[in-house]
Amino acid sequence: MAAPAAKVKDFRATVRRLVGRLGPERRWIALAILFTAIGVGLTIVGPRILASATNLLFDGLVGKSLPHGVSKTQVVAMLRLRGQHQLADMLSSMNVTPGVGVDFAAIGAVLLLAIFVYLLGAAFTWLQGWIMAGVAQRTVYRMRLDVEDKLDRLPLAYFDHHERGDVLSRVTNDIDNISTSLQQSLGQLLNSILTVVGVLVMMVSIDLSLAAISLIVVPLTVAVTVVIARRSQRRFVEQWRSTGLLNAHVEQMHTGHALVQVFGYRERALADFERLNERVYSSSFMAQFLSGISRQFTMPIMQLAGQLNLLQSGIASAERVFELLDAEEEIPDPVLVRPLPSVRGQVAFENVSFRYEPGRPLIQDFNLDVAPGQTIAIVGPTGAGKTTIVNLLMRFYDVDSGSIRLDGRDVRELPRAELRRAFGMVLQDTWLFAASIRDNIAYGKLGATDEEVVAAAEAAHFDGFVRSLPEGYATRLDDDVSNLSAGQRQLLTIARAFIADPPILILDEATSSVDTRTEVLIQQAMARLRQGRTSFVIAHRLSTIRNADTILVMDHGRIVEQGGHEELLAKGGVYADLYRSQFEGAFAETA
Repeated sequence: MAAPAAKVKDFRATVRRLVGRLGPERRWIALAILFTAIGVGLTIVGPRILASATNLLFDGLVGKSLPHGVSKTQVVAMLRLRGQHQLADMLSSMNVTPGVGVDFAAIGAVLLLAIFVYLLGAAFTWLQGWIMAGVAQRTVYRMRLDVEDKLDRLPLAYFDHHERGDVLSRVTNDIDNISTSLQQSLGQLLNSILTVVGVLVMMVSIDLSLAAISLIVVPLTVAVTVVIARRSQRRFVEQWRSTGLLNAHVEQMHTGHALVQVFGYRERALADFERLNERVYSSSFMAQFLSGISRQFTMPIMQLAGQLNLLQSGIASAERVFELLDAEEEIPDPVLVRPLPSVRGQVAFENVSFRYEPGRPLIQDFNLDVAPGQTIAIVGPTGAGKTTIVNLLMRFYDVDSGSIRLDGRDVRELPRAELRRAFGMVLQDTWLFAASIRDNIAYGKLGATDEEVVAAAEAAHFDGFVRSLPEGYATRLDDDVSNLSAGQRQLLTIARAFIADPPILILDEATSSVDTRTEVLIQQAMARLRQGRTSFVIAHRLSTIRNADTILVMDHGRIVEQGGHEELLAKGGVYADLYRSQFEGAFAETA
């Protein structure tokens, strides 16, 4: 398990890339800036208008307290004669008329003006928020599309080295966090900055000495805010990375729930969860604690600091998403110069060598020639390279040297989608979807009719079971497909292969977890499916491949034996030993 990064690896580069993604929204952002400036300006002017109402009220109260029939000048002169110069200066600056009370009509007019200004400012602020919400959502929408396209172009090796939970966290949690950061932080940052500037301008216009004090305090506040933001930045990176690790653990434990129960791993799984959850808690706590310190300053500065911390969190997530987008992709598909004709199913491996990791060869100088319609069984111990042959044939990986040819054409000359369209797969892992049985079968052929679905189910010996269900083919499968047994799931995937009608089949026989009757149905369905098609069978039970045209016995990436069932038994080599051990094991179980 990799340790979390101490900080964003390249803060400036990530910010530049994130800003670059806002390029298509520059006109909307400019309009948002304009609306923000107007809204902030109106909000700042509001207190000045209210101050006028306060002055009118105060002047009226003072005027009413002065004697009627004298002028303000006479009252001021009298105060100066008494030595009350400060009071005289204050009265001279006021707009009072001795003996005249409060002008409530004028105050009402000023208050109505203030209400209008505040409402207008709120309207412009609302428009700015609406625009920025659109900017953020459209930007994230395009980012999600890019991520989805990127996932389609990533090689299988990427997922071999990255936990699925962490990849899902980048695609979901991190992108959602970017959306929140963009929507909330950009508008608020702009609003806070313009508010600080506007308030300083207003303070200068009111009292220069007060403005000077503020100009000294504000930079100090900003400096403290920057220090806090840098410290919280590391915590936010750790928060989102530890969240990804926690998601990966939960995904693994949920997927392998039955295995966890069988091996008594529950307590350890809970302990691992608590450890990872504690890591998320501690990193999130520190991030939010440091972020909260910023809120101890004045309101505009507090908003600015808070949004800076939110932006820091978004940038940490953006870097994780950009790492995914920058991951090395599969070699681009070639342009198909001439259309792929009807596939006959002739497959040739010519001096193929391949390794997953440098310095650790797996397949070396592998040669195999398969005629159309032949069934090739591949057997061998775990790690012998059986599944690797299939991965290379499907171009999930490309060979290091040599070539694989389909009907005489190097598979690297074919677009992957065109190549894989020629194959049908029935694997040990029966991937089904939370949809109806009909939709799961029809997944093998775009636009399949109900008649074709039923015919495929009948060919797979699955139709009888489906018709026994109350809703038949409309029966919806659970998210974990718990309403089908392992054998029924296997028969469904065989039906899916039937409806696809591919010229080449890849079969991973996995019948160890089904009852004898269902195993017979699966074997019959697979035998029927193989008729007239080139088939590669990864064999687990050697008794099921007696009729294969060729049996390849692999060990450490090499073919150590090759031939028919009886021929290999007569040799008394590796295959004979494997077959004997399985036969004796089966005999011992029944004894």
